[in-house]
Amino acid sequence: MEAVLQNVRSTVELLAVSRTDCVAEWESETVNRAFQWAQYCEHVHTRFHTNPSVRAALESRLRETNQQLARAFSGYRSLALSDLAQCRHRLLVGLLKNPATPHPVIKSLLDKFVQAEDAQSDLGVCRSACKLLGDFTLNRKSDCGLSAVTHVHGTMLIHRIQAIQSRPGNQAYATQLLDCLLEDSGDIQDFLALLAAALLSTDTMSEDTAAQDLLFECPGNHGNLYSPHWYVE
Repeated sequence: MEAVLQNVRSTVELLAVSRTDCVAEWESETVNRAFQWAQYCEHVHTRFHTNPSVRAALESRLRETNQQLARAFSGYRSLALSDLAQCRHRLLVGLLKNPATPHPVIKSLLDKFVQAEDAQSDLGVCRSACKLLGDFTLNRKSDCGLSAVTHVHGTMLIHRIQAIQSRPGNQAYATQLLDCLLEDSGDIQDFLALLAAALLSTDTMSEDTAAQDLLFECPGNHGNLYSPHWYVE
């Protein structure tokens, strides 16, 4: 049992580190291992959360770990036992919102968690990803001709840009991210669809318009998002 408790402790520490600048050195393989450990904690929760003695041991170890992490990381949010059931979700959100997360890692996360080409084939995945990243609702009647998967990618993109811009001096990095996405897309229409979805995200309703301004000014757009092509009934 001690081995299980130590593994849980290490994974909680990993979740805390995923929200720091340390992830700048992470590679896709590192992230994959992190998600494997996060999934391990979810299994531990599923198996033991109704076992009184094991639950007490887990809660005790979590309290101890939370106290140590709170001293080590400013603004650390303590985890409860119930949070172990959503370790992968917490890891995903932490990485997507962390400006230090390398672009190749972000791209691998998009590929890993949103693989459906057709909204009807895996709508649950799309809804799950959207729920993780904001109060975004899939609405088939107001999607402006964009697929649900594109909407998910757009929501992720606007969150990513806002996270990058939250730190001073990161504007060039945000622009570089868009340049990389344009290059990776291989199709200007796909790239414009992604920008349109990002701009249609509910997160663009805030008073902070820096992210929207960047999307409108980025290479490959040049006013194309104003075209009636994107407003398909």
